[in-house]
Amino acid sequence: MSILDEYKQDFILLLEAGFIAVNQTDED
Repeated sequence: MSILDEYKQDFILLLEAGFIAVNQTDED
């Protein structure tokens, strides 16, 4: 696996985590 693939995978994980965090704060 190339470095770019690893970076993209980490970026998607961060994106999902941030999206979930925003949704949780919006519920309050």
